[in-house]
Amino acid sequence: MSWIPRRAYAFPLWLALVAGWLLVAPVATAAEPATEKDHRIVIQPGEYLQYAVFLLGIPAGTATFHVLPSSHDRPTYRIVSTAQSNAFVSLFFPVRNVVDSTVDAETWRPLHLVFQRREGKRHEDFDVTFHHATQSVTVIKDGQVSTHSIAPGTYGPLSCLYYLRSLPALQPGTSVFITIHHDRKNYRVEVRVEARERLAGPWGEVETIRVLAVMPFQ
Repeated sequence: MSWIPRRAYAFPLWLALVAGWLLVAPVATAAEPATEKDHRIVIQPGEYLQYAVFLLGIPAGTATFHVLPSSHDRPTYRIVSTAQSNAFVSLFFPVRNVVDSTVDAETWRPLHLVFQRREGKRHEDFDVTFHHATQSVTVIKDGQVSTHSIAPGTYGPLSCLYYLRSLPALQPGTSVFITIHHDRKNYRVEVRVEARERLAGPWGEVETIRVLAVMPFQ
């Protein structure tokens, strides 16, 4: 299974990646039915996905996902995502959001996350450390420290995408529920598996799974 980059059209958001927009998440594909051994997908450092972002049919910017090697006391990945408005959109609403997340290479649970949000005049910085053993997170937002409870198996706004990707074959008509911690709050997100589709593009023609994330927040 692999991810196929898809062009992103009009945009509510991947967990506040760009204010008021939607990032179309990478699509899991399979050439043949998945088996139990497919539960985890080995991802090599260096994997890079780039998206074109459109707002009301107008080019608005780019979004990227980059998997990097990470030094830790256990196998980890470092995932860096950047969303940036183009020169035209930046004239009236400049956006540059960077999320840098270290995740466990086996479970995809987040260990540490840094989020720099730059949306118009809104500038915020988050530093989040996940303590799964004690089911808590320590958040530093704009210099203020706070601690919050999380449920077992909680993911972050980047790690949830890779966790979803790691699941065995998703069946149309079913849903996957993921608990996500974002901006000092916990959300129970439903991901609806809508359909299998054949998709053609520069990569050729592949079988894809279309999913819809139901976001319980603005």
